Amino acid sequence: QGAMAVWRSGGSPFEARELAFLAGLSQQAVIALNNARLFRTSPAFLRETFAELRARGTKNLIIDVRGNTGGFDQIPVLLFSYLTSKEFLAIEGNRVNTFQPSFQQYTTLSPIDLATDSYFGPASGIWKPDPRGGWLMTEKYPAIGMQKPSENHFDGPVYVLIDGGGFSATPAFTVLADHYKRATFIGEETGGSGSGGAGSDIGPTLPESHLHLRMSMESYFSVVDRNPRRRGTLPKHPVRQTIDDLAKGRDTGLEFTLALIRSGKGR
Repeated sequence: QGAMAVWRSGGSPFEARELAFLAGLSQQAVIALNNARLFRTSPAFLRETFAELRARGTKNLIIDVRGNTGGFDQIPVLLFSYLTSKEFLAIEGNRVNTFQPSFQQYTTLSPIDLATDSYFGPASGIWKPDPRGGWLMTEKYPAIGMQKPSENHFDGPVYVLIDGGGFSATPAFTVLADHYKRATFIGEETGGSGSGGAGSDIGPTLPESHLHLRMSMESYFSVVDRNPRRRGTLPKHPVRQTIDDLAKGRDTGLEFTLALIRSGKGR
C-alpha cells in the first residue's frame, strides 16, 4: 500500500513534471486542481495526464478542486469526458438577451460589430435568434449538446475533494460527476449550485457613486437545471479542514481519502 500526492504553489500553468508517480506503491494518483488557473488550462494538460494515468495502470484517482473559483466553461465538460465511457449531456442551453446593453457606455465593453465579430457574429454559427427574443447558443459551441468520452478515459474509482471555496466552473464539474454518479465527494459543500452559470462578464461603473458592478450577458443551463435542491455539491463523507489543521500542515480531506482507499472499502 502507498500514496502519492501532487501539490503546487504559485500561479504559473501546470507543467508535465508536476504530475509524478511513486513506483512500487499502490498506483494511486492525485491531480491537484486547486490552482485558480486549472479551469483555464490547456486541454493538452488533461490529454497528457490521462494518457499517463492509463499507461501507468492507475487504479484510484483523487481530484482536488478545493478553493478553485472557476474558469473557462469548456474545461469542466472536457474534464468529465475523461471520467466516463459513455456519451453524456452537460449543458442544455445558453442564452443572451442582447449583445448591446443599454448601459454600454458605462462599461469597458467595446461595440460589437456583428458583421465581423468571431464569437457573436452570425458567421461563427455559435448563436441563433431566439423566437422569444434574444439569442440562443447552438451546438457549434463545443460544450453544448451531446458529448463523447475522451480517449484514455479513466474507468476506476474517482474521489473528488471539495469545499466551500469552489465556484463557477468547479460546481459545473462536480454536478456532472454527481449527476452521473461517477465520483465520491469528500470534504465540505461546494459553492454555487452547478445548475446553471453565467458568462461574458461586463462591469458597469455607476456614474454618480462610481461603484463598480459585475454582471453577465450570458446565462447557461446545465443538465441538472431542474434539480430543486439549489445547493452546492454535497460530500458523501463530510470532512472539515480547521485552522489548526492548516497551521499543522495537515490535509484532513486527503488523509481521509487515502485511508478510505487503503481500507479496501472503496466508496
